[in-house]
This record gives sequence, structure tokens and C-alpha cells, in this order.
Amino acid sequence: MIKPKHDKDEPSYRGHSKEELITALNNSYLEYNSLNEAFTDINSKLSRSLKELDTTALKLQACEDLFHNIFDNMFSGILVAEILTDKSGNPYDHRFVRANKVSETITGFSPEKVIGKSSKDLNFSWPAELLHQLSQVSKTGKPIEYERYNERLKKYFHTQVFSPSPKELAFVFNDVTDRKNAEMELIAAKEKAEENELRFKAISEQSMDGIFLTDVKGNYVFVNPLYCKITGYSEAELLKMNVLDV
Repeated sequence: MIKPKHDKDEPSYRGHSKEELITALNNSYLEYNSLNEAFTDINSKLSRSLKELDTTALKLQACEDLFHNIFDNMFSGILVAEILTDKSGNPYDHRFVRANKVSETITGFSPEKVIGKSSKDLNFSWPAELLHQLSQVSKTGKPIEYERYNERLKKYFHTQVFSPSPKELAFVFNDVTDRKNAEMELIAAKEKAEENELRFKAISEQSMDGIFLTDVKGNYVFVNPLYCKITGYSEAELLKMNVLDV
């Protein structure tokens, strides 16, 4: 068997010496270990992140379910709308993006008929001053409330408005038509009573007879001028007295 000849110099392999190959192998091994440790660390962190992500997703879903449950079962109607502006940034209308079930009971419009529609589509008009106030709600974040008569629905609504997110408004409203009608009837009755009182006072002051009114205990509550003249007491004195005192 013929043995290969060796030169005095260290043999090489593909242009590299044995020492260079060992050094390169050692460096590669060290780099491999470093990368493997980094990979293991990243993979561990990723696993924890995925678990945290799953936990967060479950919490988010529970929170969303709770929100929908509260939103749909509120005693008040709720409409959420995005503000529509012109090229100059001035608001001119709203487009409804969310509606709860109670809003249908109050307005007669189902969420399906409201969502995606603007106030103009639904024939709801907004006074310019109210539109300005609503735009300020989204800019400042300060809520407002107002009462307004809806001509189309023939109802009075008490509405609270706040901004849940930029360029969005949430309207929380209740039908207060019965209360408003009762208030107007009370005002009318009060005005009628005041009118009758003035008429009675005018008649009694011109009466040729003495006239007085008392409560159930006999205390004077009204006397006309002629009665004061008959008794010899002033009106102020009689109103502090009882009929038995005279």
C-alpha cells in the first residue's frame, strides 16, 4: 500500500488549515448554542404571549357580551351615530351605526331600519343651533341634555348626548310626552285659576256687598274693601283673625 507523502507544512483541507477549521467549527458551535438559546427564549415568550392573548381575547369577549347585554336591555333608547361633515368640516347630519331594542319600542323604528341611515334618510330634521351643540360634544367631550318635540313622531323626548369616541355621538333618550302634556295641562290650569282669581277679585272689589272667605277653621283668607269698612278692620288685620273674633 502506497502511503501519501507529507510535506513539512501542516496539511490543508480545501484551502484551510486544520486549526482554522477547528476554530470555525468552534465558532459555529458557539453561535448555534447562542441562537438556540435565543430561539428557546423567544419561543417561550411567544407561548406565554399566546396564552395571554387567548386570556385577553376571552376577557374581551366577556366584556363585549356584557356591553351588548346592558346596551340592549337599557330602560332608555340608545342610538349611536357618526357625525357627517362637509368639505369644510362643518357638521350637517348624522349616520346611525348602532341602536338598541328599546329604541324601537320608543320610536317604532327597528335597528335594522335605522342602522346605516342618516337623519335625512329618516326625515328627522336638526336645527342648526342643536347641530352646533352636538358637534361641540364630540370636540370637548362634555355631554349635554335637552328636551325636544319630534314633529314626525308627535312625541317629546328627553335626550342626553355624550361622545363615546371621536366623531361619534351616543343619544340616550326617553319618551316624556305624557309628562310634558301633564305639565302643559297644569300650566294651563294654573293660568286659568289665576285668571278666575283676578276676575273674582275685580268683581268683589266693586261689589256693593261685604264679601269674605274663610278656611275650614274660620280663619279669614279673603275680604273685600266693603267688608273691611263694615267691620272697621283693615284687610291685613282681618287676614290674621278668625271669623269668631268679629
